[in-house]
Amino acid sequence: MNIIDFMENRFLEGLINDTKEVESDGGSTKYYQITITNDKGESFNCELNDILRDVFNNQWDLCNIVKASRRISEARQGKGKKDVSIQYDAKKIIWFAEEINKYGK
Repeated sequence: MNIIDFMENRFLEGLINDTKEVESDGGSTKYYQITITNDKGESFNCELNDILRDVFNNQWDLCNIVKASRRISEARQGKGKKDVSIQYDAKKIIWFAEEINKYGK
């Protein structure tokens, strides 16, 4: 089994139905709003995209993997994106990973 098949099997195990779904109009959605607390107990609010632009230097193939992972995490807590299944986001992660692997960039 190659790494992509392994990843797909791992991501697709234990799928659940989304409940309390979040509707999106194509703009920013509340599951991308994050509160970060540092080790001093100081907190600030930001959006996932703010972090991703900085961490991944606008490399959106990597950013989309993290965004899809965030949606999976939220869906497992019953707060998934309406009409987007965990399986869909898992396949999206795999597709972006394959693109990175294919082009080596």
